[in-house]
Amino acid sequence: MLRRLRLPRGGPEVEVGVAIPIGCLVPLGMAIAVLVGIGVVVGTSIGRSNVSNGPDHVVVRVIDDGAQGGPAVLSTAVVSLNR
Repeated sequence: MLRRLRLPRGGPEVEVGVAIPIGCLVPLGMAIAVLVGIGVVVGTSIGRSNVSNGPDHVVVRVIDDGAQGGPAVLSTAVVSLNR
């Protein structure tokens, strides 16, 4: 239930909330933006250095699961991934 706060007339002024000047928030916001930007740049550069080139070929096998005596390899091929 809400209650009203009754103040006497001519009494002290009352402010409710947190008093933070706007001028203090601007440099704080800029500092956070700079730190986030630096984190993105460093993170992407670290991510690029960990990327490997991968294999240059793969082995492909065709297997018959329904063959008598169990699965049988029908053919094998080495496929180059280089263009």
